[in-house]
Amino acid sequence: MNNTYDYVIVGSGSAGCVLAFRLTEDPSVKVLLLEAGGSSDAFFIKMPSGYGKIIGDPRYDWCYNSGPEPHIHKRELFTPRGKVIGGSSSINGMAYVRGHRNDFDQWHRSGNTGWSWDQVLPLFGKIENYHGEFTNNRSTTGRMHVSVIDPHPLSARIIEAAEQAGLPAGGDYNCGDPNGLGLMQMNKWHGKRFSSEAAYLKPAMERPNLTLISGAEVSRVVLEGRVAVGVEYLHQGLKATARAREEVILAAGAINSPKLLQLSGIGAPDRLAAAGVPVVHALPGVGENLQDHYNIGIQLPLKNVGSINEQMRGFRLIFNGIRYLFTGGGILGNSPAQVTGYSRVMEDADSADIQLWGMPGSVRVVRGGKGENKLVMDSTPGVSLSFTQNRPASRGHVHIKTSDPQAKPEIVNNYLSEQLDQRVAVRGLRLIRKILEQPAFDGIRAGTAGPDEAFAHDDALLDYARKNGRSSYHLAGTCRMGHSVDAVVDHELRVHGLDRLRVIDSSIMPTIVSANTHAATMMIAEKGAELLLKTRRETRSV
Repeated sequence: MNNTYDYVIVGSGSAGCVLAFRLTEDPSVKVLLLEAGGSSDAFFIKMPSGYGKIIGDPRYDWCYNSGPEPHIHKRELFTPRGKVIGGSSSINGMAYVRGHRNDFDQWHRSGNTGWSWDQVLPLFGKIENYHGEFTNNRSTTGRMHVSVIDPHPLSARIIEAAEQAGLPAGGDYNCGDPNGLGLMQMNKWHGKRFSSEAAYLKPAMERPNLTLISGAEVSRVVLEGRVAVGVEYLHQGLKATARAREEVILAAGAINSPKLLQLSGIGAPDRLAAAGVPVVHALPGVGENLQDHYNIGIQLPLKNVGSINEQMRGFRLIFNGIRYLFTGGGILGNSPAQVTGYSRVMEDADSADIQLWGMPGSVRVVRGGKGENKLVMDSTPGVSLSFTQNRPASRGHVHIKTSDPQAKPEIVNNYLSEQLDQRVAVRGLRLIRKILEQPAFDGIRAGTAGPDEAFAHDDALLDYARKNGRSSYHLAGTCRMGHSVDAVVDHELRVHGLDRLRVIDSSIMPTIVSANTHAATMMIAEKGAELLLKTRRETRSV
């Protein structure tokens, strides 16, 4: 069996699917795509509201937990990552949110040439096939369907309340400098999730120059001197090696890409030595700079009105299930979160510094297993409003603890470790309560928004944030792009000090985007594919 390809891609997630499609557009390019998980054909993956049944299921999810988080009462937070074809795009909430102009301009200003908003905007255009009312800077010719949610009436009340609280009327939150709330734009089509697999990988699989091997857990990058020549992986209980004539590409995400580099002897020497891994290439930034959006929310109990809470239990759930099966519509054809948008809570912020999330239902987080990992809907009517800090100052890490490729790494986010993040948490909580106190909910409120004791003073609010916040599952930054001593890849996504090895996924973000990371990760992959093919052309012209 010939196990040599031009490119070997590790991970078939939001980035890997894009890379596989773009690289194989040239029929002379032979690509191997390795995925640790299996098929994404499960019913609850396809159903937009079904991801709550998927995350936490080891058939589709790596089921990571953070370690005890030192600044939020040592809580261990559940950290799902897709272990399935399509990666996390097969298990996420399907929100399509690009981020802010300032995010990308800051990447560019920090020395990452080619990553400004104006330069990446055409790449977003290659991604999206947008079905909605907004036209400025939007594309209808891309591969990824982006549809506006079919809203519950309470979602309109949340938007109205935000305007009454002083937020501007929501426009297109993907405009580049958004402010105000609007209806969710989602990656769904004809009542089903539209993942990176659906948009990019399935069409590419019709090409003879693409090979996909699922159930393949990569254990290390094979290096000859300073040159990456392939990867080792375990498939059906057997060890195998795939070789790359051109380049090895890690697209395994913000946990598994740095984990693989460390297992390959690439990282901080002291960390590698502690894990029993010989140092091949000292690169201290590998696994550092971990960032996530810490989600903090409150609920408002309601009366004399219906919410999705009652629709998700008993005979109503059965009815909604039948409706979805026959029409693809109804509440099961939407994500429970239906509203998002932005606001500014710190006066000196360059742009909106929090992202808000509204749901026409109310949920609470319960503990299951080692981490806090399950959202349970209330039985009586309610709405939820939460927020995340767009640009958290806190930084964490992903460190291997052993040389065993199947051992889970140590993940610590250090949520709320920085004073700025603490101030934003307090101000954000006060803003979302203010929104839920507006006249839009008069006549249907059945109590106050959030526990009154938490809003007694700032210290109580901060303690509430420490006790009740959770991960948004937006992990990024652990193979950061840049040219400083702690950077892992350069502005062309090449691993510093090594040849023919790139990282192309959310881990390269120097600072996390002010948004869900799925759209920006696909953009990174579109950019990465262009860079790979540029190198290929230059090599052949010499």
